[in-house]
Amino acid sequence: MKFKLVLVFCLIFVSSTILSQSLKSTLRKYNDLSIREIKHFSDTLAREAIICDSLVTPEESPNPYLFRLFAPLTYYYSPINRALSLIGREQKPDILSLMSNSWWRKNDSINQFIDQSLLYAYLNNPTQVRNTERNIMNRSHFRENIIKDAKEVKVVDLAKKHIPSSTTLKEDIIVRRPNFWKKSGSATLQFSQNYISSNWYKGGVSTNTLLSALTFESNYNDEQKVQWDNKLELKFGFLSERSDTLHKVKTNNDLIRMTSKLGLQAITTWYYTFQVEFNSQFFEGYKSNDPKMYSNIFAPANLIFSVGMDYKKTNKILTASVYLSPCAYNIRYVGDSRVDETQFGLKSGHSFLNDIGSKIEVNTKWTIVDNITWQSRFYYFTNYKKVEAEWENTVNLAVTKSISTQLFFHGRFDDGVTRTSGFGYFQLKELLSVGLNYTW
Repeated sequence: MKFKLVLVFCLIFVSSTILSQSLKSTLRKYNDLSIREIKHFSDTLAREAIICDSLVTPEESPNPYLFRLFAPLTYYYSPINRALSLIGREQKPDILSLMSNSWWRKNDSINQFIDQSLLYAYLNNPTQVRNTERNIMNRSHFRENIIKDAKEVKVVDLAKKHIPSSTTLKEDIIVRRPNFWKKSGSATLQFSQNYISSNWYKGGVSTNTLLSALTFESNYNDEQKVQWDNKLELKFGFLSERSDTLHKVKTNNDLIRMTSKLGLQAITTWYYTFQVEFNSQFFEGYKSNDPKMYSNIFAPANLIFSVGMDYKKTNKILTASVYLSPCAYNIRYVGDSRVDETQFGLKSGHSFLNDIGSKIEVNTKWTIVDNITWQSRFYYFTNYKKVEAEWENTVNLAVTKSISTQLFFHGRFDDGVTRTSGFGYFQLKELLSVGLNYTW
């Protein structure tokens, strides 16, 4: 028995010595081929290409078995099998069983070189061997991830899993449309009182004044082409004075004015505009100690249609609108026989007046400081025979959020009426009052 073991050991030693001596000639034989293949494999790793990459053809693919030279040194069965010729034919090692036979046969020469190189490493540097083929093959994740039974799955079954359920959502979904309307308004109630005794050495008249105003605005702006401005102004004021023996109360401010202006943007701040305006008053109008009625509701009343261009400018301090209309049509109506129609430009006995001409209207609102604002309206109309012009100004001084002082100045020019001595065609009205003010 001992003799047999010695004989086997001697045979292995002799064969290993012979193989070690012959490896040098073998390496020279495959030197050119190995250098080319190894360089190609290294370049492939550098650009992170794989065999199944669509950019790499099978002819250009590197030899997959070269990984054994680049991986940590491992003891494989193939080099020993070749060296001892224990297998009558060349075959692949188990670890490469997933590779195709064509790959092995096509690259047999380079595989021989790899086996010879590994055998040379085993004999000369056995301490560098880090792993064995048996350990690699026994790793569970190697077989579980690659060798796995495939189950037949129907595409229809997969689609059924993703069919949404018919359960309706309980949550309410609210879709809000953009609101292009902006609504605002203001209300004022102003008081003014003046008392003078009957025996006051300089004389004078005692008066009590109540002024009120309501303004409503509803404006549409789609931020693209269309703007539609609507405004309703209601003003009424009452005056009481002891010196008037005919009237206990008279109106000192009376106005109904509705304006609607539709604009289509032409360029930047200019708009093609169509405007409709209606104005009249609420109550009967008298002068002190005079029984004559000077105005009444719809006596007069004006309805004005006009077409033109409107320039608009808006910022934090100033809001301005300049409306220029080369074509305007004014219908004036006096519907009370007690009112003298001739003082409004109508012929005696007529109730309607039709004027065609041009119109200019300028509206501004200037915030002088935080609590002082100045609103102004300039109106000009001409039928090329006469001129009607008005300039309304309201300066509002806010003492608190709800208390303010107002100065109202209204100038008017009309050369279509009878000229009066002293003032000519100019007319003037001014009011100073303190009271309540509310805006929204």
